[in-house]
Amino acid sequence: MKNSPYILLIFFAIVLLIATGCPKQTPTQVVQKNEDSAENIQLKTSIKNNLEAEDEKPMYDTIKKYIDNNLPYKINFSESNLEKGQIKYDFNNDKKIETLEYSLIKGKNYYKNINAKIIFSIAGSSLEQNYFDEYEEGIVSVGVVDINKQDNYVEFFTDNGFLRGGVSVVYRLIDNDIQEIARVDGGILATSGNGKIYYWGGNLYEEQEISTSGKFNSDLVLSYYDMDKKEYVNTTQIIGKTIISDREIRVYRRKEDLVTDGPPMTEEEINQNAEGKLVKIIEKNMNFKVLSIENGIKIRTEDGKVGWIGGFHMVSD
Repeated sequence: MKNSPYILLIFFAIVLLIATGCPKQTPTQVVQKNEDSAENIQLKTSIKNNLEAEDEKPMYDTIKKYIDNNLPYKINFSESNLEKGQIKYDFNNDKKIETLEYSLIKGKNYYKNINAKIIFSIAGSSLEQNYFDEYEEGIVSVGVVDINKQDNYVEFFTDNGFLRGGVSVVYRLIDNDIQEIARVDGGILATSGNGKIYYWGGNLYEEQEISTSGKFNSDLVLSYYDMDKKEYVNTTQIIGKTIISDREIRVYRRKEDLVTDGPPMTEEEINQNAEGKLVKIIEKNMNFKVLSIENGIKIRTEDGKVGWIGGFHMVSD
């Protein structure tokens, strides 16, 4: 056929036109489309509109990082005569950023000025909390924590005092109203993310070294506060486990030798108190096995020695 070369030429031209004229969706565009869901756009826009100052978004990101690791975010107060500040976060899962404002008012105990009162203000609601504690140390910090990630709340709290952990007073923003929901002796160290609060004194060690790992080891928990039951719950989960010590631990010969109460002690005082009462000192990275829990923790060391650890001063302050 005489016209066949022309027909083939026209055919290839059409194919080329289709190939170059129809834009393809690149993988980057597909990912971007999935990321920009309506919910994410709403949250990003809300954050952008509410976090106006340059130094506010880093705080939001820091708080979220703590919450993702089931840890409390804390602001420790200085010795100034009046402290004021803001914490911006989504406290009630409405995809909007609320501004929690706080002011500290100074009072005085026998020794020094202390933060005797804190005033909270958020979403048009205000609340005053007066300081209370037998040690009279004042309100030492304010923080944010997410106790249960399945509910619609991110809680905030104050720490009253710090000897033996003090007391954490926990609040929620419920229907734009600040409500106290718990008081936890010992202070908040971490949460389970499903309603358990891990506190100072409720663990194998006085206080786990969270700062180095960035995580809390719930395998070492002996007791926790249950938000649903509003009570402390003991657990025997650690019995029978072999533990690798992350610190030096004194192993006492008798349970009665454990120091279970009293004011803070210096390293020298602890050593004096332990003199003649130890069967061994466990070094860091040594193994020991938990045998029982009876107002103290009965263990067996890796070289077969049996003794007791625990009490208020198991680890030096």
